[in-house]
Amino acid sequence: MGGSQSKRLEVASKTGVLALKEEGLTLVPEKVFTIRTLRTLDLSGNKLIKLPPQVGVLAQLTVLVVDRNRLKALPDEISKAEKLETISANNNQLTCLPNSIGSLSRLKKLTVSYNEM
Repeated sequence: MGGSQSKRLEVASKTGVLALKEEGLTLVPEKVFTIRTLRTLDLSGNKLIKLPPQVGVLAQLTVLVVDRNRLKALPDEISKAEKLETISANNNQLTCLPNSIGSLSRLKKLTVSYNEM
């Protein structure tokens, strides 16, 4: 992991906001899931094929942006991030959404335009 990315992870642990946009990521760095205070996670413009189930451990997460990746699905465990209010997953390769997404009672905005649904 590059120095710039490490610095952003450190800052995110204080601010609750992490943007790893346009980084060419194929995997979400494991350290992201250790930031228990994370409220906003922006992973847009990468090369992610899969969002790991660990996204469910981000109990404070309210905004998740994964636009412009190569995601084929969102994990069922996304429903464990119970404070999610916004999920943006535009311009991916999603063919469906997990049924568990319906249990996110605070979800106000779900955008999934330009997918394969």
